[in-house]
Amino acid sequence: MESPPRTLAARARLFSFTLACAIVLTAIPISVSAELPHENFELVGSDLEMVIALLNSSIRASENALRQFYEEDVPEANQHLSMASGILTPASQILTEIRDLAESYENLSSLLPPFLQLQGQMGEWSSKEESLLVMRDDIVTASQLANLTDEDLIAAIAAIRTVHSLIISMNRTIDNMLVSADAISALTVDADHVFVPNELRPLIEKLRELLQLILAEIEALIQDEIPWGLDPTGQERAFVLLWLADSQLYLGEPIIGGGYLYYNGSFRSSQSVHVLMNSSELMTVMTGLMGSFSFVQQVPINASWLGSHVLVATATTPFVNLTSDPASLSIVLIPSTIWIKADKTLLSIDETVTLSGTLVDVYGDPIQDGSCRLVMDSSTVNLTTSETGEFERSWTAQELWFGVHQVKAFYDPELPYAPSESNSVEITVSIPTVMTFRLFSEKFRPGYYIVGNGSLMANTSDPLAGQTVTIYIDGIMIQNVTTVEGGEFAIAILVGELERGTHTIRAAFQFRDSMWRYSEAEETFIITSLKPTKYPFFPFFPGWEGGPLDRFPYLFFGENAYYTWLFVLIVIAILVKAVQVRRVQKRLSKEQTVLSEGSSIDVFEEDIITEALAAGEKMFDSLLSHSPADPNGRIIWYYNSLITFLTRKRRISITDSMTHWEVARLLKSLGFPGENVERVTVLFEQALYSGSVLNDLDSISMSVAMDALRGRKAGGGAPAG
Repeated sequence: MESPPRTLAARARLFSFTLACAIVLTAIPISVSAELPHENFELVGSDLEMVIALLNSSIRASENALRQFYEEDVPEANQHLSMASGILTPASQILTEIRDLAESYENLSSLLPPFLQLQGQMGEWSSKEESLLVMRDDIVTASQLANLTDEDLIAAIAAIRTVHSLIISMNRTIDNMLVSADAISALTVDADHVFVPNELRPLIEKLRELLQLILAEIEALIQDEIPWGLDPTGQERAFVLLWLADSQLYLGEPIIGGGYLYYNGSFRSSQSVHVLMNSSELMTVMTGLMGSFSFVQQVPINASWLGSHVLVATATTPFVNLTSDPASLSIVLIPSTIWIKADKTLLSIDETVTLSGTLVDVYGDPIQDGSCRLVMDSSTVNLTTSETGEFERSWTAQELWFGVHQVKAFYDPELPYAPSESNSVEITVSIPTVMTFRLFSEKFRPGYYIVGNGSLMANTSDPLAGQTVTIYIDGIMIQNVTTVEGGEFAIAILVGELERGTHTIRAAFQFRDSMWRYSEAEETFIITSLKPTKYPFFPFFPGWEGGPLDRFPYLFFGENAYYTWLFVLIVIAILVKAVQVRRVQKRLSKEQTVLSEGSSIDVFEEDIITEALAAGEKMFDSLLSHSPADPNGRIIWYYNSLITFLTRKRRISITDSMTHWEVARLLKSLGFPGENVERVTVLFEQALYSGSVLNDLDSISMSVAMDALRGRKAGGGAPAG
């Protein structure tokens, strides 16, 4: 009986997800079947398919993480998130290889950023949701108390402040995740939207519903469950609570806040609350039906608003004037980032260098019409950024002249942005030089000189005379030599105390004027030495002292005796093997003589094979009789039993280092039925890696497919009897 049919989409999702996980865990290259047309497909086709499969697997893992976030299972969500992030590493490596192989695929570098941004934003959500759930638990704990001590009151108010701040921050994170999800869906490869359909957007939107549910639950606890009324002394409480969404804002952003007003045993509605900043009234708001209030105050782009501020809420009641605990707020300039790069950093005197730069704010958005300064050595050039926040400036090498030049960009402060300075770029203008160097020998002995010569040329052909060339051996400076007419130089260095073995000698044009470009050349050499030693073989060879009879014992005893014993062991092994072959030949000759008339050697061999297969069948059935009870374990047991059978009885070379898909390809190449091979492999993969719970029908399907493989001979033969 075969397993129930699966839908094509479900099978594709399962296959791609399992495939990607296998790659991340085992680093074994596997390709998928879908082909994408492209002029260089023969070069990078399989790698491109792999990248798409990996990124789609990352989407599936991200979707699972979002589902677990909605279920408030943050640890489980983090596991899926970790898997989604891990899959991006091999995808990035393959994309780099593709870009190096086929330049027309350079646009694929735009594939990864939306995935990386989404993973970062989901990581932020994970941390915030974890904090939100902790604060909710604190509020629940406060609601279960008979009355609140002063410490309990402070803790409950702090938890309420944190909850409201987190809710606003998490809504912002949702907005950012939606932007990344839409960017992923819009990605194309060869004009195909290869990452749709997906469920990222609806799952992210559903997180807003989770925030609304949590906020409604917490509001109910605040209004109805927490015993605000009396303090431990029996006195009625009255307070005004103020919370702010952010403790730090950039100039020009809105101040978002709110709070609660409580007196005379209940939260009071339709009451005026004054919000003060630095003791000056910022605004007046009215409480709502449940005694809560909220406000939004846009911070103007004005330098007077920069710095630290203290906000409080005040309210007048028939009984007492109330003032909230202070809330701190810092308003700063929007950070900016400027960076520069040069199209080349090493120039000849007839070349031109172009320096380009980009100016963005803390959100990565370009800053238009920004006033920037390029400082090249001691000269300054003023530039203004374009709509895309970019600027550019070129210099000829003759303008800069020979030497090393440092250039850096600066962005001067302009409200609401903070100043910034770029990285430093070093540009060198010099005349190219070429160093050649060679040794007269590759081997030198102690007491001898290391002898060699070389040449130093400018522009590959103009000799440089009177220049200093520095000689290094194994990175240690040995001497300086001076080039003569024709740019040539020579060395003669005593071997001295150099150790035996391989060494590196390098000639470097290090001490030079700034107009000359650095160049070097190196060679390797070996220090050898001779010492008296016994000849390792027979005594009549040259190098032995005395006559053959005097030196004969050294063949079996002495520092080189192992050569003799090794030779003796080889001879013994050859003799033993020859005897074994001779005995086998005699036994086969006897068996041939007892064959009945008309029988052939082919029939005799077939009988032996049939008996071996029958023994294999018994061994296989014995293994299967001890299989586990659960379907997943049984399928894994079946698969291992099949591998044992094929290896031992069918003599198929299956090694431990092979993956299940490599085994499948081997079996197909040997003529085993492809459908049964794929079914066995897929069921084994689902049972071991996917985490799915399989059923008895899957187990039966595995058994049927295995029976077909057991009856199949490698090489395409007919099923065994």
